[in-house]
Amino acid sequence: MRWICAHGHLLFLAIGMCACGTSEVRVDATIFPSPCDCGENSVCDFGRCECPPGLAGNAAIACIIDSPCTGLSCGTFAHCEDAVCVCDLGSSGDPLTACSSGDPCDGVVCDDNATCVRGVCICNPGYAGDGAVLCNKNSCVTDVTSCELHTTCVDEHCVCDEDYVGDATLGCVPEGHCVGASVSPASISFGPGGGTGLVSITAPDGCDWSVNKGAWIEILSDYPGHGNGTVVYAVAANLQIQARGIEISIADKIITATQAGVPCEYSVVADMVRLPNSGGISYLGVNTAPGCPWLASSDVAWMTVSFGESGRGENTIELTVQRNESPRQRAGVVRVADQELMLVQEGSVPPPSVPAGLQATASTCSTVDLSWRAAFASGGSSVSGYKVYRDGKFIIKSTILVATDSELNARDTHAYTVSAVDTEGRESLTSTPVTVELPSCPDNDPPSIEIIFPTADAQLSGVVTLIAQADDGPEGTGIAWVEFFANDAVLLGTVMEPPFSLDWDTTSESNGRRQIFCSAYDGAGNHAESTYVSVVIDNPPP
Repeated sequence: MRWICAHGHLLFLAIGMCACGTSEVRVDATIFPSPCDCGENSVCDFGRCECPPGLAGNAAIACIIDSPCTGLSCGTFAHCEDAVCVCDLGSSGDPLTACSSGDPCDGVVCDDNATCVRGVCICNPGYAGDGAVLCNKNSCVTDVTSCELHTTCVDEHCVCDEDYVGDATLGCVPEGHCVGASVSPASISFGPGGGTGLVSITAPDGCDWSVNKGAWIEILSDYPGHGNGTVVYAVAANLQIQARGIEISIADKIITATQAGVPCEYSVVADMVRLPNSGGISYLGVNTAPGCPWLASSDVAWMTVSFGESGRGENTIELTVQRNESPRQRAGVVRVADQELMLVQEGSVPPPSVPAGLQATASTCSTVDLSWRAAFASGGSSVSGYKVYRDGKFIIKSTILVATDSELNARDTHAYTVSAVDTEGRESLTSTPVTVELPSCPDNDPPSIEIIFPTADAQLSGVVTLIAQADDGPEGTGIAWVEFFANDAVLLGTVMEPPFSLDWDTTSESNGRRQIFCSAYDGAGNHAESTYVSVVIDNPPP
């Protein structure tokens, strides 16, 4: 084996390596690092890395100043002296873990508006409370600290000025205003028919509040009030097509109220649906809500709109009809908004005679029976049948002298006419209208009723207005009366017509919880009871 060292290095056979410095060892042409590639502050001594005098450590990595505290870790507010941990000057405790600095406020956490004094959190001037938890600005020092708006420092406390109320720590407002109140809901909306609703008020005890209602909103419950409460209101029907909105103020909170307008519905009535052969002027009446727009047009050239091609609300349309030279009848349609009305003009050959003796009888709450006498044709033709009209609209064709109109609504009123048709298709004028009113159907369904004020768990005192909402449905006979009860069916009073409300003097009752409910009776004697509402009577001692 042959050993070769780099230039300037010596081979020491005893250790089998080149001595000193960074070098290489070649053994059979293989390169090995020399052991003298030493760490920081170390020296190479004949092939070995060593720390010089005054330093210690692993020479292959680094040599550091030799100290008895090297590698020793002490606690907070402590340090090492001669290989021993001792507390800093003025501190005491266990130096291996932690020493106290000697300040009793060290480590004490106070409120933002407080200061630690000898280990205790004390609220800053102008504040009071538990300094370690919360300091409120509800104390004051005259001429040193200031109070909020409309308050004065009296006996180291902020108080509301005369004629002002509220929380003096937040600021006071004039009497009749309420600070810190909230209302729910913040907005209300209704359909065109209106209705009733509730607004709940959450307010501090003794906080007075009032209501500024709108022109079409009526307040049914008592006001002004104080503390928590409920406002019952009624929204009047909107008879206009335009939606409307208003802002009302409850407990100084603005509530937005909106209501939809009535939809535009149209009907068209003709002064005569059978136009004479000679032509002339005819009139149509348009019925709709105020402000509802419409256009009028004819689909035939021989009948034109001469006045009233457009308009709003109720109005009259004038038609100009040309002479019919044909022996046969002809028909045309006049369109007004979404309505269509067919008008028939006679031909030069006369139509059949008008049926006489029309009778209309309501046989049930939803059926009308009709009968009439026979008509006669002319010009060599004969009568082939009859056409029955309800409220000016064709509904039935009959080949005999009777007909039945069914599936009608109870208590509705209708006008019937009848005409005759010959074998040539010519139709007579209609008969004189006969009006019939359908009776009410048997009412076997009970009404519905609920108490809308007061609400559950409400605290009552003095005279309270009880309000119920009752309904007998569209086919019912209507609500006849409502009874109010309390204390296991003790009758408080009877109300015969809406609104169903009753004043209850709670001072005649002892304080405590009560159950109240209502009973409703309809015109057919059907009866229903509301669910019970539990309230608390809390009158002050006399």
